[in-house]
Amino acid sequence: MHQVFQRPFAIFFASYALGAGYGAALSGGTIASDAFAAAAFCILMALLAFWLIFAQHGTPLKREILAAIGVAAPLGILSATAVLGTAETYFWVYDSNTAHVPMAKDLMAIVSGKIPTEHWSVSKFVRTGGITHLFVGTWFALFGASAVVSSLAMTALKFGTIWILSAIGLDLSDDVFNHRSSEKVGTNGNLAFVPYAVVPTVTFHTLAFYKEAMVHLLVAVALYAIFKARKSLNLRWAILFGMALCGLAVERFYVAALLSPLFLLPLIQTERPKRVRYLIALGCLLIMALVLAPFQDVSWSKALETIQELRLRHSKYPGVSVVYNYEISYPIAVLKTLFTPIWAPNKLEMFRGASALFTWGSFIHQAVMLLYIAGVYRAVKTRGWQHLYMQLPFLLFVLAAAYIAPWSARTRDSFYPLISIYAFLAIDWLIANCSIGMRSRSSEQKDAAPHKG
Repeated sequence: MHQVFQRPFAIFFASYALGAGYGAALSGGTIASDAFAAAAFCILMALLAFWLIFAQHGTPLKREILAAIGVAAPLGILSATAVLGTAETYFWVYDSNTAHVPMAKDLMAIVSGKIPTEHWSVSKFVRTGGITHLFVGTWFALFGASAVVSSLAMTALKFGTIWILSAIGLDLSDDVFNHRSSEKVGTNGNLAFVPYAVVPTVTFHTLAFYKEAMVHLLVAVALYAIFKARKSLNLRWAILFGMALCGLAVERFYVAALLSPLFLLPLIQTERPKRVRYLIALGCLLIMALVLAPFQDVSWSKALETIQELRLRHSKYPGVSVVYNYEISYPIAVLKTLFTPIWAPNKLEMFRGASALFTWGSFIHQAVMLLYIAGVYRAVKTRGWQHLYMQLPFLLFVLAAAYIAPWSARTRDSFYPLISIYAFLAIDWLIANCSIGMRSRSSEQKDAAPHKG
């Protein structure tokens, strides 16, 4: 029986069944049923995460299998809502219907040859997050335009993100823990995707037709290129990093701008010849220039004016409380940016259906954020400023978002690939210490046994 529970298929099936059960429970339609279903889903997802972590202890699984397990619950949710005909209700939300679905359908028509390409301008493509729309539009052209198809496309992107995070986790754990023989990790770094896969708010954002799944994938690719370049500075990692930044410039430009300074890290610490470093630095600077080109005419006064306008605009969004978001002190706003969404009774009415995951998933997200902070502390303590520098894009984002929109979890979650790998680093360290403690106590008991006789 113990071996059965260690089999990856058992974990995949349990995750899929949990997702299907939650998707079916959404048809209840009442506040109480939504709350109960979301709370149960969140608790069981956390338990499944622990199951996966301990089941893989000592028996590392292939990355493809781990990625399949990571998307099992979303696939279960999607299967149930597809059968019940409720997928469009839950996964084509307001932003989907007003922005993303029309654009994807236009691109579907172009891809399928129904309308000429002249009807679509490059500037419109770049301005509206066109990579996500082109990707989903291609799926629409192949399988038809529906919420089920768009959610499947999002899940495919999430599969890729999880696969990449698993690869990054191996490099990160090896760098932080295994550079000294005195410390060994307790599990496997390829489980670094677990926080990303288990957080219910991310689950919703990567099932609904938003840009989030594509943004997460591109952020993960950028981080992967940086971690690889730290080990071996090679032109292909600079090209990969540049491609990720260009994609992010289309999807969410400020994330591209914030991530761009990370290329300095492998350049500073590498032992490659100076000529090679200078060439790669020049290439990266050219990429940065392309990414930041739209801001060439922006002055400091205009930038401050834009920030004020963004703050005012976001404060007028429906359902946003000015008192609890814009009349609080700045340090509290920073904390709120990190830990939002925050559970409150009035949100049971505000977030219905699948979006109830925001309310009850808040506890899991907050636990992950605490683990992220602990993981960063551990990495910095062990390996120094390098890992602190890796947090610079997220830190700058938090400082800006705390002023503009401290309530916006979705934009903050653009950095969830980074949050996930460092959060799992803390989990890895905790399990390693528990394992060392248990082995020490066992050895002491064995040593003491002969003396008792």
